[in-house]
Amino acid sequence: MLTERKADIDPHIDFLVITRPSARNFDMTKVRRNLVHALALAHVIEMPNENEEN
Repeated sequence: MLTERKADIDPHIDFLVITRPSARNFDMTKVRRNLVHALALAHVIEMPNENEEN
């Protein structure tokens, strides 16, 4: 899903993603946008600009 950002993620970092029940209704675009946002907030990747999120 985020293979285009794989090089940006330190291979020594492990993380666990826990979602809210409402996420089961998300399409893949929304899942990706939320995951990129969460990784950026955790300082795992840099915050993408608006064009990169889509």
